[in-house]
Amino acid sequence: MNLPEGLEFKNADPAKVISHLCGLDRKNIITAPELLEVVYDGGEVLLRVSNGSENLYPVRKSFLYKILNWYHFQKELIPKLTMKTLVSIANDFIRNIKSREVNVKIENGEALTITSQNYTEFSDLMVIDIAKEYGIQSISRNDFFMRIYIKNVRDIEPIKGEVFGFGYNIFNSETGFRALSIIPFVLRYICENGAIIQETSSTKSMCHFGYKPVEMKEYLLNEFQKTEKSISNISSGLVEISRHRAKEFTRKLIPSLDKMMFRTEREVLLKKLKDDATGFDLYNLLTSYAKNFEIGKQLYLEQLAGKLLTMLN
Repeated sequence: MNLPEGLEFKNADPAKVISHLCGLDRKNIITAPELLEVVYDGGEVLLRVSNGSENLYPVRKSFLYKILNWYHFQKELIPKLTMKTLVSIANDFIRNIKSREVNVKIENGEALTITSQNYTEFSDLMVIDIAKEYGIQSISRNDFFMRIYIKNVRDIEPIKGEVFGFGYNIFNSETGFRALSIIPFVLRYICENGAIIQETSSTKSMCHFGYKPVEMKEYLLNEFQKTEKSISNISSGLVEISRHRAKEFTRKLIPSLDKMMFRTEREVLLKKLKDDATGFDLYNLLTSYAKNFEIGKQLYLEQLAGKLLTMLN
């Protein structure tokens, strides 16, 4: 899919990300959805806005995905369809939007995303400003989400000789693809592999709907108070998976792995595990492999690795 995308940062210096965000040329267009149309003639994909005057904006990948996501279109199907088909589906979805008005975000002259009037704005710059108090190590960001790596709170050694740094990642999305959330993150120092640990299904996050910006700010401040419980749960999980064979976990992971890679690639990856490999070996394999990809796929694999710690509960 040949659609423009904004600049991607991977574990970048916070100052570079802040400078980039401050330099963006942005504007919001509030309009009725029936005044929007995605057009494609075999070349560039454009958004036509007929709101008093007619304007055309190049469509970014994030904009098209956001329209498709509005009605929960399966993203795994997108690579299988032609651009002509995707544009047709997108226009059908736009015509079925129930909001009287929508907000179209334009960034550097390109259509970045589309949101309803119920969407709560909570910018990446606002999140970064709050996170500064806790120490930002680096930031990853693209058109879909931002990931802030908070400096490690402390070192832990749940398995003898295996030292991890415990910290947090803060997530946000200005385009509507992720909720605002703080999730524990552990980094294995020996190989600089990390994993996201979604501790329970009730781990709180805040969608950009139904909350005021001040409530989202309070959420960030409150979530940092759960450090001790998180460290205990993660340490226990790492010890537990080291006591079980990798084979106890791989079957459960295969459907999730097949969503992001071809079956042959998945088979080659898992064959790297020895017959007596443990769940901890599988954890290390996934987190190491994750570093080969762009930030979206990297996050996906690091989340899968984190799920290993709760599979035996």
